[in-house]
Amino acid sequence: MQKLEGSEGIDKIFSPEKVSRDGSIGSRGISPLPILINEESHRTSEQTLSLLEEALVESKAKLNDLISDTGTSESSSQHITILQLSQKIETMHDLLMQLRHQL
Repeated sequence: MQKLEGSEGIDKIFSPEKVSRDGSIGSRGISPLPILINEESHRTSEQTLSLLEEALVESKAKLNDLISDTGTSESSSQHITILQLSQKIETMHDLLMQLRHQL
């Protein structure tokens, strides 16, 4: 593999060209990352909070399903882990609500 130095390395990493295994150069096209970053920057704080809240609701639902599936037959360490996860999700929800009220 070729050693890259200084800004040449950065330029090659972000270049739309790619060196294949046989040494020829091919085009990868435009990376979707700048487009995603640009779309993300247009998202409002309220939209971001709403997406976080949706993710927390989904996580709570999955956790409740896990609790139902495992029941009391699981080992105490698994039960404790599930309870700790539940507490962390509740803490995240509380922090999200605090942030929502601050904005």
